[in-house]
Amino acid sequence: MADGTLFLKIGSNIRPTVTLEYFVYDNLGIEVLAALSFKHDIDIDGLGRVGSTQHLPPTLSLQYHFNGGGRISPFIGTGLNYIVFFDEETTGALDGSDLSLKDPWGLISR
Repeated sequence: MADGTLFLKIGSNIRPTVTLEYFVYDNLGIEVLAALSFKHDIDIDGLGRVGSTQHLPPTLSLQYHFNGGGRISPFIGTGLNYIVFFDEETTGALDGSDLSLKDPWGLISR
C-alpha cells in the first residue's frame, strides 16, 4: 500500500443452486440456473471490513447433449449470466459512504 495501491478482498460464499432444463429436441436443451442469494463481505488490506453486498446470478444456457436419452449425458453449452447486486452496505472506515455495484452481463461456457 506504500505506492497508493489498495487491495480488496471479496469473501466467498456457497449457496444451494437449482437448474431446470427443457429439451427442445432430443439432444438440445435450454437450461435455467437459479440460486439463493449470495452474501459477500468486502475488506481492504490495512482497513479491515469496509462493506458487504448480496447478489443473485440467474443464468440461461443452451446445451447440446452427446447421448440423448441415456442415463449419463455429457454435454457442451453456452449462455448468458446476469448478476444482480443488492443490499450494498458500508461499514468501518467507509461507514456512511455510498457503495453502488453495477449489474454485469457475461458469457458462460459449460
